[in-house]
Amino acid sequence: MAPLNEDKSVASFWDRMADGYFKQKISDEESYKTKLELTRSYFHTHTNVLEFGCGTGGTALLHAPYVKHILATDISPRMIEIAKKQALEKKIENVDFECGSVGSIGIPKQSKDVVLGLSILHLVKDRKEVMEKTYEWLKPGGVFVTSTVCINDMTMGPIFKMIVPIAQFFGVAPPVFALSRDVLVEEMKSTGFVIEKEWRPLKKNGKADQSKALFLIAKKQE
Repeated sequence: MAPLNEDKSVASFWDRMADGYFKQKISDEESYKTKLELTRSYFHTHTNVLEFGCGTGGTALLHAPYVKHILATDISPRMIEIAKKQALEKKIENVDFECGSVGSIGIPKQSKDVVLGLSILHLVKDRKEVMEKTYEWLKPGGVFVTSTVCINDMTMGPIFKMIVPIAQFFGVAPPVFALSRDVLVEEMKSTGFVIEKEWRPLKKNGKADQSKALFLIAKKQE
């Protein structure tokens, strides 16, 4: 999903990726469904949601029947164009898609019940600032739902960190920032969040698969 800053070159990268991204199948359907269900346990008919880095809007549109309203944003105009078209075709009227970064979208403080930042925090260098803004947007007791690739937790992490800069040089990868589960959780806590739920798919031995994205639900204190 497209990141949050206003770097035109990054937005252009995601514009180029948008059509292929939209056609791409979800690699792990079972995990995706689990994340949808965990998120929906915090939804009500009166829930107001913000999703930043929404990409082509697939997740927002799936959540739409369970909430009052979703504002979904992305810095890629092409991603938003595709998302709006999907909303029209599916006749979904309680999701608004807007092109913009976290710094440019005008969200009143304490106006959202849930904020979604999915497959995005590892793509932003100003991660702490994003968390602080999210905390401000949420009502007391609101939740921040994230799914984040933690490269430093992966066995193949060192190799991945060598390959990514080369891919970026050739324009086939976006900026990616390496972090670990411990760093991400500590940043959440230092912002004021309390971790409500932490989940990763399990391996056959019953242990969490560190190569998979870390799914967190963090709550703003009431």
